[in-house]
Amino acid sequence: MPGYRLEHEFYLSGLQEGVYYYQIEAVDQAGNVTIADNNGKYFTFQVEKSASILLVDGVSSMNSGGIFGFEIIPPPLSGYTDPLDALGYSYELWRLDEMGSLPLLEDLIAYDAVIWRLNDLNYLDLVSTYLIPLENLEAIVAYVQGGGAFFLSSMEILSWGSPVFQSQVLHVASFTEDTEVPSILGVPGSSIGNSVDLGLDYSEFPRITDFYELGPDLSDTFVAGEGAAAVFHGELGTVGVQYPVSTVEATSGRTVFFSFPIDAIPMEGDSPNNRVEIFKRVLQFLCPGLDGYGSLAFADSAYTVPSLATIELADSDLAGRKEVSIQVYTDSEAEKRELMLSPTVYPGVFRGFIALKDIGQAPSEEYLRAVDGVSLYAEYFDESQGRIEKIQVEIDTIAPTISDTSIELDYMDGEITWETDEMSDSLVEFGETPSLGRSVYNEVFTYAHSITITKLLPDKVYYFRVSSRDAAKNTGCDDNRANSTC
Repeated sequence: MPGYRLEHEFYLSGLQEGVYYYQIEAVDQAGNVTIADNNGKYFTFQVEKSASILLVDGVSSMNSGGIFGFEIIPPPLSGYTDPLDALGYSYELWRLDEMGSLPLLEDLIAYDAVIWRLNDLNYLDLVSTYLIPLENLEAIVAYVQGGGAFFLSSMEILSWGSPVFQSQVLHVASFTEDTEVPSILGVPGSSIGNSVDLGLDYSEFPRITDFYELGPDLSDTFVAGEGAAAVFHGELGTVGVQYPVSTVEATSGRTVFFSFPIDAIPMEGDSPNNRVEIFKRVLQFLCPGLDGYGSLAFADSAYTVPSLATIELADSDLAGRKEVSIQVYTDSEAEKRELMLSPTVYPGVFRGFIALKDIGQAPSEEYLRAVDGVSLYAEYFDESQGRIEKIQVEIDTIAPTISDTSIELDYMDGEITWETDEMSDSLVEFGETPSLGRSVYNEVFTYAHSITITKLLPDKVYYFRVSSRDAAKNTGCDDNRANSTC
């Protein structure tokens, strides 16, 4: 610290759990130096572990008038704190109104996960350029790239954020603004979205009708970025995403983003259709084993046979172990079998593999046998919690059946539609010869498929093939059909 004084004080930031060593050095105006180093042993101080989660409340009451001259009352903070309290996770609260600013990188790195609450009523003041200031956006990017875990649920951040934040943290490739998301449907087999099917409640967000129709649902749909996976779909596209698809492919920290406000998920409802369960699933993905709560996860949402299933166990109580064991079995081979998992680069996270083969194969300790329609199970006894953690995933060996394929061609574009007997994605390959050469893909899982193809040449014969792939990666095709543009 520059300047000469008799009393000295330093503020240290960005400290993490552990023991720190230090010495004190003082220089007077004549250049004489005195060093205090505890007789060469250095002084020490201990930093205790902070809470696991930092909840950032970025909602300020300072700008509550809006351009329409009435008070803006955001949804209550309890919409975030009540689920965290119910789950029993340790967290600290950073309130913009109390701290006067939002956290920077040195403030974030002490936490396993950061949850950021935004002012999604920004459409009422139309003043701010960014919902999160640029210096804080840059801090979040650095935090995630350094291995941090981040969760954001906002219907306005894509409209008021930065391209770098959008691509590198939210993992959104592109988006369609204000499409409205009245309901969400979870992606089958997703650890976050599986079996979720609920309507969203925007009653805590005002609707403006005095000047023009605005709100309350200004949620967006988007295309997930490379390496990310959809967890929720709305009526018109993806509205929830996780990164990475699996931790095997992780190159930076984990993130979860919803393009609708989590305040719109009802607090009450049968599991998993309530806010507490959604928070639980998000945090178990972001920080597996957080606060000693063991969790299991399959790398994929369904498996075919033959295939190789990847299983991950996370429990912070197990950090430092050289290996751990779980039990696996199928409905076809119900006798439980021990499977050893090896540690990953993430403390307390272990991974293992089990081969799956058809029931017609001879029994073997090298693999589990299964048939279409049964389930693969994994179990783990969490000693600190005194409970068995159990998960299952579907075995699906049958490709989607495609029917009612049709095409409507115009002068330079066309729409191809078809139906499948199970939820699956959509791919159209097309070209002027049977070798095709061009393609259009939609990742959204659906029964009714529609793909628009563009930049067609007039008075040409085009060939096309449609295909749909289910969660187990079984692919059904409807092969080359020749059609002519007008």
